[in-house]
Amino acid sequence: MLTRRRFVKLVGTGAALVACGDNIRLARGVFLDERGYETIDIATGIIFPGARDAQAVRYIDTLLAAFEVAPPAIFASGPYSGRTAFPKADDGTPSSDFPSNSFAEYLPLPRIKELAWRMRIFGSAQTTGGDFNDALVGPTVGYRDLYTDGIMRLDAVAMTITANTPFRSLHPADQGLALDTVASDAPAFYQALLEHTLEGTFGAPEYGGNTLLFGWKLTKYDGDSAPLGHSFYSASLDAYVDRADQPTAQPSPGDVTEDFDDDVLNILTVAALGSGGKRFF
Repeated sequence: MLTRRRFVKLVGTGAALVACGDNIRLARGVFLDERGYETIDIATGIIFPGARDAQAVRYIDTLLAAFEVAPPAIFASGPYSGRTAFPKADDGTPSSDFPSNSFAEYLPLPRIKELAWRMRIFGSAQTTGGDFNDALVGPTVGYRDLYTDGIMRLDAVAMTITANTPFRSLHPADQGLALDTVASDAPAFYQALLEHTLEGTFGAPEYGGNTLLFGWKLTKYDGDSAPLGHSFYSASLDAYVDRADQPTAQPSPGDVTEDFDDDVLNILTVAALGSGGKRFF
């Protein structure tokens, strides 16, 4: 499993590119109370500098509270978010006509997918019909229990560093030390936190994170480009032609190309694929 120290080393190059802002933060979430929300918010920033600006914690809370709404906040609909316009038929440039944001609506879950997601979030023991493999492989611990336990562990370790001081009130260096300790003692919590931090930083904003498209701007990813796309059909050439402002095979004009370390690119790829494509992008 990827350790926190190894991960911080891998993303160091990319993290140095982050310019922190002053995004408005919520005091608490739907599942996470004020203490838990602040604790996880700080922890995401230790894992990936910039995650707090992207408000990855809000993504995490949205996921933990996914079944508080109907349909559950698991899979956003589509096909368009309304962030990009329809192309002009003559030259493929953006028109003034935008589609509605159908990403803001969630899709109903088929029975088996709903069962699987309830097991992920609540655990097999708390999911009706979800304990079918418990006798063989042991119970599945849900994300809610992992985070509840992880928050308690962070505070408990914090108080061994500075008496009567919760994790959120520690000196930043000591917060990193506390997270290192909990990452070793509770690897399942840390693995979930790592994956969800990256998903919340770089995923579609409809899932709660990537505020102001922070993660996409950081990686120079233009996000969901449909229906505009990167190329258009030219009747005169009888071929598809790249948009001049956003070509497919090369950086867009005006972009500053940064040299990312291969390990950084690899870890961002793992971030995109680590959830099996469940909710990322």
